[in-house]
Amino acid sequence: MWIATGPKRPVAGNSFTTVWSVPVRQAGTDEEGEPFLVVERQDAVAILACDEAGRKLLVKQHRFAADSLGWELPQGGIETGETALEAAARELEEEANAVSLTPGRMIGELFEAADWCTTKCTVVAYDRVVVRREGTPELRAQWLTDDEIAALILRGEIRDAATLAGLHLYGLTRP
Repeated sequence: MWIATGPKRPVAGNSFTTVWSVPVRQAGTDEEGEPFLVVERQDAVAILACDEAGRKLLVKQHRFAADSLGWELPQGGIETGETALEAAARELEEEANAVSLTPGRMIGELFEAADWCTTKCTVVAYDRVVVRREGTPELRAQWLTDDEIAALILRGEIRDAATLAGLHLYGLTRP
């Protein structure tokens, strides 16, 4: 186990992310280790939206850091003063041009990368969602069956950790 040996200090950041350097040592020793770099961002939501046929709504978009195009659950940050359920409804509208006909339910929480990132992601499920209009070329939403999702996972077109965990949590908790 690592123990902080001094105050954290910011080494980089912008309006939504701060990278902290944290001096550490291994428990049971006096020897200083290389500082941990910890990424701090706002908490987030991932939305598992279903239609009446049981299909799931995924969006295809490019992710800058991974430099890849892939399918994932609609997701985004929880803004200051917002609850996870409020953020989920807003993100569902922003990313997928969709609204839910039923209340959302929180089905789980996960860390994106607990060893180096503080972001907690709440997975919210909606059981009756409708898409109000088509997406844009940069952000395309599509209804997919479980078999289509499985094929995308096996082809490596769904690699986002929150999406994979959210799909699994939904399978464990669906009504």
